[in-house]
Amino acid sequence: MPDQPTRHTYLTILIAVCAPVFVWAAIAPIDRGTWALENGIVGAAIAALVLTRKRLPLSLVSYTLIAVYLCLHQVGSHYTYAQVPYDDWCEKLTGFSLDEALGFERNQTTASSTSPTDCCSPTRCARSCCASRT
Repeated sequence: MPDQPTRHTYLTILIAVCAPVFVWAAIAPIDRGTWALENGIVGAAIAALVLTRKRLPLSLVSYTLIAVYLCLHQVGSHYTYAQVPYDDWCEKLTGFSLDEALGFERNQTTASSTSPTDCCSPTRCARSCCASRT
């Protein structure tokens, strides 16, 4: 584990890199209510990480992966996951449609951000069973 000053510097840089993403996501999100709800949970998670950083320190890799996830989460909360324009971004950057190339028929941001436990949850299973019967 790195010494304390190095660790502190790294975490400060990580916060400085993530802060602009959080600020951008807060400016005119598509659905302010959804954004607020999702960021309330993020705020609680960040508070827990800050409060436990000395007693239960995580590795720098763990903090980095959490930061990357939270930045991606901010993009999803800004647009709402179903409306993230990833295919438009891909077309502008590469000149081809990711959805077309992979045969997707709907926005994959929602599907790719769903955790494996959500896929197997009893509630999700019941909803999909009920939806298929109607």
